[in-house]
Amino acid sequence: MANTVEVPFLNPQTLMGRVGQEFTASSQVGIRHTGRPHRFQGSVWSKENRCERGRNIVIKKVRSGTDRTVARTTTNGRGQYFAKHNQGGAGRYYAVALGQTFVRDLDEITCTRAQSVTKRFGK
Repeated sequence: MANTVEVPFLNPQTLMGRVGQEFTASSQVGIRHTGRPHRFQGSVWSKENRCERGRNIVIKKVRSGTDRTVARTTTNGRGQYFAKHNQGGAGRYYAVALGQTFVRDLDEITCTRAQSVTKRFGK
């Protein structure tokens, strides 16, 4: 037709959507010991704050051979975790924030594995 104007991208079959992005964010984790029975607490932090919430945390005791897992927990909405256990006794412990991938909207964020320093707790 002589009076028609073709406008690009109005056809739903040719609409360009938002393209998701992939991010990798490094993380850090801390560990503290309070009270008896053993209570461990700490937090995960990262420049990408989405890497702080919902992270799986493993508390390990240093042993000859394979280190022993003494507790597992997940960080809360502020990146904090709390874990209690009645095993292990005095010794050297550390926390591990396991690597995880989150999908938010169309973005995929890979949060790296992080390990705290090893600290001695107990007598």
